[in-house]
Amino acid sequence: MQIKNITIKNYRGIKSLEKLEFSLLNAIVGKNDAGKSAILHAINSFFYDTKLNAQDKYYGANGESTVIEVTFVGEELLQLPNTLLDAEGLLHIKKEAENAGDNYNMFIIVKDFCNGSYKNIMQLTAAKLTALFREEGIDAVTPYSKEDVFKLIHAVERHEERYENEQYEIKGSLLKNLLKELYPQYSLFLADTSLDTGASSFQNQFKKIITNAIEAHINDFSNLQIEVSNTLENEVKKVQEYMKRHYPGLDSLQTEINYDWSKLVNFNVNMTDESQFEVSLSHKGTGIQRLFMVSYFQYLAEQSENDRSSYIFAIEEPETFLHPGAQRTLLESIKHISEFHQVIITTHSPVFASEIHNDNIIVASKEVNQSVYKQAENVSAELLVDELGIRASDSILLSKLLVFVEGSNDLRFWKIIYKLIMGHDYEEDGILMLPGGGNELHNIAEMNLMQKLNRNFMVIVDKDSGAVDYEAKLLKQQVLKSKVENKGGELVVLRKREIENYYHPRIVLEKLQNEGIDIDTLEIQSYDDVQRKIKDIINGTQIQFKIKNNMEIFTEMSIDDWREISTYSEDGEQHFELEEIVKMMKEKANL
Repeated sequence: MQIKNITIKNYRGIKSLEKLEFSLLNAIVGKNDAGKSAILHAINSFFYDTKLNAQDKYYGANGESTVIEVTFVGEELLQLPNTLLDAEGLLHIKKEAENAGDNYNMFIIVKDFCNGSYKNIMQLTAAKLTALFREEGIDAVTPYSKEDVFKLIHAVERHEERYENEQYEIKGSLLKNLLKELYPQYSLFLADTSLDTGASSFQNQFKKIITNAIEAHINDFSNLQIEVSNTLENEVKKVQEYMKRHYPGLDSLQTEINYDWSKLVNFNVNMTDESQFEVSLSHKGTGIQRLFMVSYFQYLAEQSENDRSSYIFAIEEPETFLHPGAQRTLLESIKHISEFHQVIITTHSPVFASEIHNDNIIVASKEVNQSVYKQAENVSAELLVDELGIRASDSILLSKLLVFVEGSNDLRFWKIIYKLIMGHDYEEDGILMLPGGGNELHNIAEMNLMQKLNRNFMVIVDKDSGAVDYEAKLLKQQVLKSKVENKGGELVVLRKREIENYYHPRIVLEKLQNEGIDIDTLEIQSYDDVQRKIKDIINGTQIQFKIKNNMEIFTEMSIDDWREISTYSEDGEQHFELEEIVKMMKEKANL
C-alpha cells in the first residue's frame, strides 16, 4: 500500500496544501527553507505522533486546527469492504489537533450506508453487532473478529443500495488494529540523522535486523525464557519467606515477566577496507554513511518481498557529499527500490532531478512565508533550474548556443566584447558561456548532452604560442579539436597567446604613466609574455599594478581599440578577429 495524496493544513511552514499527489518514486526539490522536509515530517507525524508538537504548529494558524489527511491506494484495499473506503475507493484517514500539545484525533472518511442502523459498523458495540448478526442470519460469537464484521458488511451490501459520504472518529480497537495491519512501514532518514551506532536513532532504524536475528533462534530463546522464569520464581519465593515475617497477612508473591529480547541487543558496525583497516561506520564520511543507509533500505525492500509487507522510504538529500558519478549509482538503487515500494526524497541535485520524470517531481518554494508546492504540468524546466539553484552549465537545455571558455576571467573578457559589439549581453541572444571548457576538457559531459540534443556549441581557447610548454599545449589542443569536432562542436583558437595580449598598449601605457613610470612607448606583440614584460618595466619600484586579467583595461577600450588590436590580414582581406567571433556566436545561436 502506498500514499496516493496528502492534504496538510497549518503544519510547520504549510498553511494549506490540498491533495499533493505521489507516485512510487518522488523527488521534492527547491531552495533551502522552501518546505521540502516539511512534507517528510508531516508523513512521519501521521504515522507516529500521538500529539501535535509545538514546533509542528504553523505560526499563522490563528486558532485553526492542524490537519494531516492521507489517502492510500494498493492491492491491500481489495480485501476491505467498500464502506471502509471513500468515494474514490481509497483508504482515507485524517489526523487533526487544535493546539500544540493536544492529542491528535483520528478520523476515517468513507462512503457508508445511508441507513443509520448500519453506519460505522466496524465501531459498533458488541451488543449492537450481535443484534445485526441475528438480523442477517449470520453465526458469530464474541469477541467478533474483523472477518466476522466484514461478513456482516457484505451481507448488508446485498440489500442496501443508498450510500453517503461520512467522517467517523477512530476509537474502536477493531478498526485501529485493522489500520495498523494495513499501514505501510514508514522509514525516515533525515540529512542530520546520526549514524553513531550507539545512538537510539541508529538502533531504532535497525530493529528489523535485530528482530530477524532473534526470530531465527526463537526456540533457543523460548527455552531460555523458561529457565529464567523458573529461576526468578525460585528467588522470589525466598524473598516471600522473609516478607511473611514482616507481613503475616501475605499469602504469596508471584512473578509476572515480560520479555523483549530486542531491547537487550545493541550492535555496532565496523568497516574494513581493502587495506584491512577497520573503522567504525560512525567515523566514516557522511557520504559513506548515507550509502550504508540506502543499502539497508534495499535490504528491507528485499526482505519485504517475502512477507508481502510494504514500505515507504523517505530520504532527505540522499546525494549529500556524493560525487555526481556516485549519485547516479545511488539513484539507480533508489529506482530499483521504487519498483516495489514508495520512495520520497528531497534533493538539491540536478543529477537526481534530471533522472526522475517530471510528473514525479514536486517543486517547493516560499511565497509570503508560506510553503507552496507545484507538480506535473506546473513544473517546467525553467522552474526546476531556478528552484534548484543550478549553475549555468546545468541549464544548457534552455540555451541556443553553448560556448566553453578557459576560465572565469575569459567569461568577463567576452562579456565586455560582446556587449560593445552587439549592444547587449550575450544572454539575450540565448548564448550560455561556461568556464573550464578549455584544454582540460572539464565540460565533456555538457558537450555530450549538446551532441544528443543536436545543439550548437563552441570551445574558445588561447593560442598559447610562445609559452615554455607550448609543444605540450599544442598537442592537447589537437586532441581537443578532434574531440570537439567529433561531438559536433567547433573549436576556435585565438590568434594571440593569451587574453592579456589583447590589451591595447595605449591604455596600458597611460596607466603606467599615471603610476609614475617614466616610459614613452609600449608595444605588445601577439606572442609576448605580457606579464613578464610589464613586470620588467615596474621592477625596482613600489608600484602595485594588476597585470594579469586586468578588466579595467578592457572596459576602457573602445570598439575602434578592439578592432585595431585584433586586426589581421588573410588572402588579401582585412579581418577583425574578435568581432568575427562574436558574429559567429550570434549566427550559431540563431540557427
